[in-house]
Amino acid sequence: MSTQVSATTGAVGNHHDHDYDGFIQRMNARFLANFARGEKPLFTTDAAGLWEIYLNSFSDPAQRQYHNCSTCRHFIERYGALATIDENGILASAIWNEDDAPELYKPAIAAMAKTVRRAKVTGVFLSSYSMWGVPETGVWRHFAVQPTPKMVFSRATQTAGQAMAEKREDFNNVVRALAELKLEHLETALRLLRSDALYRTEKVLGPAEWLHELKVARNLARGEARTNLVWHAVATAPAGFCHPRASMIGTLLEDIAAGKSYDEVAAAFAAKMHPLRYQRPQAEP
Repeated sequence: MSTQVSATTGAVGNHHDHDYDGFIQRMNARFLANFARGEKPLFTTDAAGLWEIYLNSFSDPAQRQYHNCSTCRHFIERYGALATIDENGILASAIWNEDDAPELYKPAIAAMAKTVRRAKVTGVFLSSYSMWGVPETGVWRHFAVQPTPKMVFSRATQTAGQAMAEKREDFNNVVRALAELKLEHLETALRLLRSDALYRTEKVLGPAEWLHELKVARNLARGEARTNLVWHAVATAPAGFCHPRASMIGTLLEDIAAGKSYDEVAAAFAAKMHPLRYQRPQAEP
């Protein structure tokens, strides 16, 4: 936040700071543009010390004090570390871009964006708030972004925090499955499912293709991008895709890994997919 002090009235504020006002507008426009081409998930990261990075970028003690704003600090500490992940697993800041900032803010914005790019993803971010940050208090304007209605979490049966915890568990489930399942077994399963030789394959083909594509992409990626790809897949997966070991694709892969013959695999699959058994409780009430 930049400030202005009137020599005649002594009023403090930054409503007439056009550079800062333009910066906030560009920051919001870029933030929304990141999501304009479709729903793009947001992720929390372990990027730390962003407020200190921001404040210490002002070498002039007077400027540093002018920017020492608790409202802006709250925004940076709560939302400043948010990131997006592209199709290659590369991390980018969801908020900060040096090109949006006037000269006074460029060092701070560039340093915060770099810190986020080098961070590790810690979860999927969801929020039920329609405004992230407080854009204005009295004569002051502050860092804030307004998400689109689609970005606001509004599930009646679950809070945003509960949904974020569920995504973390989904991530753990998928990572374990990817570590345990072999690519050749997934490819064998896909050949069987696409051959129409198995019973009711349409129920299982989607999750199998999703898991195979993720396994291949993760094998090709390097470094932290391997983990980022899993986070992105988990954040965008259809319901039920993130529990491969406890699903029909999991039992099919277990039979293939056990070395069962085609007839044995097909018979076991057909029995489990029978309408009187599939997704129905089998235990006595």
